[in-house]
Amino acid sequence: MKKMNKREKKISIINFLLILLLVISSLYSFSVYKKNKEINNDIHLLEEKLKKEKEISVIYDRSKEFIEKSSIADHGDMLTGQAKEMFEDAIKQKEREGAEDSRSHSILERTDIDHIFAVKTGDNTAKSYAIYKSIYNSNPYATDSMPQQVMNLTMIVDWEKVNGEYKVSDYRINVLKNSLDDYLKSLEK
Repeated sequence: MKKMNKREKKISIINFLLILLLVISSLYSFSVYKKNKEINNDIHLLEEKLKKEKEISVIYDRSKEFIEKSSIADHGDMLTGQAKEMFEDAIKQKEREGAEDSRSHSILERTDIDHIFAVKTGDNTAKSYAIYKSIYNSNPYATDSMPQQVMNLTMIVDWEKVNGEYKVSDYRINVLKNSLDDYLKSLEK
């Protein structure tokens, strides 16, 4: 076996150190790359979550608007699909029957929204739930013996994004309590 001279030993040690340094820097670079990729992934997830939260905020605002408009039957522009067709059919039916506008008998004084909860159900769909009160002056010419009509209601709304704007594709309104019922019961006694 050939003996290494001092110079060859130095080169050999330097080569070993360079290779070791190269391996360490490669591992470090890979670690930094992996961490950077994780950070970018986290940023992407946060951006998606922020976008979703902004859309929920839009749905919340649209829900408030829909409650107020539907309380005075002025919500046709917020509907789409079958909900819009049903609304338009109801308007046509009223016109055919020559029915009076029910708003002439009840004047909405205000709508008090107690709670709205909105949730995304898909990329372009959402659902909102609301509990609210509609307060009507049942008869604008009434005496003091005829109270206001206060209706406690719930509303469940299915939203669909149409041309970049959320519209109502279906909704259900349930009456929890109607103060006029209590008033009519008191007249029976």
